[in-house]
Amino acid sequence: MSYASYSAGTMSHVMGLHLNKAAGIDMKHVGYKGSPPALADVVGGHVPLMFDGIPTSLPMIKAGRVVPYAVSLPHRSPLLPNVPTFNELGYPQNEAMVWIGLWVTPNAPPAAQERVRAAALKAMGQPAIRERLKELGMDSGQPRTSEELATSLAADYERIGAVLKSIDFKPE
Repeated sequence: MSYASYSAGTMSHVMGLHLNKAAGIDMKHVGYKGSPPALADVVGGHVPLMFDGIPTSLPMIKAGRVVPYAVSLPHRSPLLPNVPTFNELGYPQNEAMVWIGLWVTPNAPPAAQERVRAAALKAMGQPAIRERLKELGMDSGQPRTSEELATSLAADYERIGAVLKSIDFKPE
């Protein structure tokens, strides 16, 4: 059996590696250049399963084109309340939350960085924006400072890097 991911070396790829190890199976990874082409091949029956985010898969789930097996959130998704978490299925190592960061060039003046951050926080605080994100399967969560984001990135780099090193992964 094989599984699709939206790209080699991503969380989508690593989720399959985690499941392989925990379940004692050997699914073969098929990396794509993005979620839409991978999802299209799952819908078309060319690849039997995929680790994907709710925002890109939700339209296909709602249309009955794919069936969700589990979510990687620490809790059930309000958008998919009948779908168990990987933890509920006995695979706690497949708990992960995908997040989106706002990036600026490192040489941007601190005052400009702060203006960008303030504008983003103001936009994210608008009820209409928060509701739309919820509809897409995203939780706006708590904003992080640059330092918190850097700490989180370093921890993710170490954790995911260890998994990729264990299979001797080489970036393409």
